[in-house]
Amino acid sequence: MRFHVIARKSLEDFTSFKVLLLFFIPFLLITGAMVSGLTDPMLDNLDMLPLETQENELLPAFIQFAILWGAGIPLMVLIAILAANTIAKEEESGTLRILLSKPVSRTAVIGGKFAAIFVFSLLVTTAGLLAGGSLLFILSGAVPQALSGSLFQILLPTLLYAALIAFFTASIGTFLATFTANRLQSGLLTAGVAVLFFAFIPIRFVTQSRELYEPYRLYLIDVNYHFGNILIYLYNLMDVPLQSPVQQQLSFTTGVFTDPAGYTAALLGGLPATLEPVDHIAPELSLAVIVVLSLLSLITGILHFNRKDIQ
Repeated sequence: MRFHVIARKSLEDFTSFKVLLLFFIPFLLITGAMVSGLTDPMLDNLDMLPLETQENELLPAFIQFAILWGAGIPLMVLIAILAANTIAKEEESGTLRILLSKPVSRTAVIGGKFAAIFVFSLLVTTAGLLAGGSLLFILSGAVPQALSGSLFQILLPTLLYAALIAFFTASIGTFLATFTANRLQSGLLTAGVAVLFFAFIPIRFVTQSRELYEPYRLYLIDVNYHFGNILIYLYNLMDVPLQSPVQQQLSFTTGVFTDPAGYTAALLGGLPATLEPVDHIAPELSLAVIVVLSLLSLITGILHFNRKDIQ
C-alpha cells in the first residue's frame, strides 16, 4: 500500500454524501445571507450601466465575500474536522494500528492523509467560491460580460491564497492529530487556528492604540497580517485593482493598509482613491514565514508519528 492509495481512499471517505451535505447546507445558507448584504448597496438597473461600472460594483463585493467567507472561516473549520476525523479518530478507535500492520510506511500514511485533506479542502473551497460568486452575480443583476472583470479576475489569486491557508491549517491539524490521538482535542485545537487568525484583529487594534505594535514588531507574529500581506501581493501580481473601500476593509481585518482617516472619512465620502500599504515587511518574507511554519509543523508531526507507540 502506497502514499497515493491512502490519499485516494481518504478522498473517497471525504466525498461521501453525508460529509458534503453537512458542510454545504450551512455554508450555502450563510453565503446567501452574506451575498444579499453585499448586493444591497449596489446600483439599481445595474445591467443598464456601462460594463466598466458593473465590474467596479461587482469586484469589491466578490473580494469581500472571498476573503471573509469563501476562503476564510469555513476552510479552516473544515480542515480541523477532517484532520480530527482521520488520524486522530483512527488512532482513538484502534483502526490505525490495523492499517499500520499492512506493508505501508508511517510516513506514507501521514503524507497520504495530509494530501487528501489539502486536495479535498481546496476542491470544496473552489466550489464554494464559484457558488457564492454565481449567487452574488445573479442577485446583482449585472450582465454576464461583467464576470470577466470581477469574479474571474480574482478567482486564480484567491485560490492561491486559499491553497496557502489550506496548507498552513492542514499542516498544523496533522501535527496536532499525531500528538493528541483524540479527535475532539485535535479538532478544537486546530479550529483554534481560525480563532487565532481573527484574534489578531483586536490585538492589533489595542497594541496600535497604545503604540506597542510597531515598536515591538508584533507584526512578526501576527499571522493575520502575514496572510493579508500575501493576499495583496497576489492581487497586485495579477493586476487585480483594489478600490479604497476594499483597502479600508483589508486595513481593518489584516492591517495591510494605512487608514489615517478611519471610517469617518468613508461616511463623509472623503476616502482617497487608494490607501498606502503599511510595508512592515516584504510580502515575500510573509510567504516564507507561513511556508516555513507549515513545513515545520508537518515534518514534526511526521517525525513524532514515526516514533510513537500506536496502541
